[in-house]
Amino acid sequence: MSFTLADGETLRNKIGAETHEALEAAEHPVLAIRLLELRSGLGPEPTFDTAHLQALHKHLFQDVFEWAGELRHHPFTFADGTQASMPAMHKIGGKDFAIGNEIDRGLNSLMSDLESRNFLRGLDRETFARKRPTPSPG
Repeated sequence: MSFTLADGETLRNKIGAETHEALEAAEHPVLAIRLLELRSGLGPEPTFDTAHLQALHKHLFQDVFEWAGELRHHPFTFADGTQASMPAMHKIGGKDFAIGNEIDRGLNSLMSDLESRNFLRGLDRETFARKRPTPSPG
């Protein structure tokens, strides 16, 4: 079992979207609300580690995906009892995502890089945009 519907492209979702395009269109308004919550300080406690990134993902996508905040290469059990694990995932129209343990290595590398640069704190917007890390997609 995977995180996708039968078409192999559309992620299983709480919204009821049956195509990739319908899912993207339906998730944007929901994400906008969750982003406003984050900007208002209503998100997870910032710990600036992998668990924090997972908590951010869970907060942002909790209304869209049952598995929000989980790492896709670890087995996940849905409410209906089915399980999914997706070590490999291909992005539609883009670069492939990291595979299996590359996810953990990429996250660890990203967090080490950010920590070594004081998590880019105190930078103006333009400098932040130039100095931000470019993680391998996970």
